[in-house]
Amino acid sequence: ESTSNLSLKYLQRTNKPIESNKFYILIETMSSTDEQAKATLEKLATTALEKEFITDGTLAQDLTQYKDIWAIRERVSDALVADGYVFKYDFSLPTSRMYKLVEETEERMKQFPNVGNVTGFGHLGDQNLHLNVTVKDGYSDDIKQALEPWLYEWV
Repeated sequence: ESTSNLSLKYLQRTNKPIESNKFYILIETMSSTDEQAKATLEKLATTALEKEFITDGTLAQDLTQYKDIWAIRERVSDALVADGYVFKYDFSLPTSRMYKLVEETEERMKQFPNVGNVTGFGHLGDQNLHLNVTVKDGYSDDIKQALEPWLYEWV
């Protein structure tokens, strides 16, 4: 289950302010006027769409929608805890390697039926990945041993 879907489920949201995709980038701009900030973001989105860096986008139309979108990101940690025991890791990695680590961790965790979700989210600007593995029935030493030191060696 994706990180955003876990958060939406935790928030008990039936209306999704964003469409389902594999990846999301959340961008916040500030300017001396709302119009200038909106124009800057629209230009960025248009360029990114034209160059096929992105496939879709959502621009908050008001403060309520802005808060709804940010709530998805801000409540991820709570959603993960609600999903089970959480093994949490923070890694600095080149952006090009971030999702590879998530995919390989998912593959490694398939042997454990009690693993709920493997999720990754972070900050592209500082190349920080928050990698999380949730376990449905509490802490598991077997899972910890499968993650460590493998993760540290991978990084």
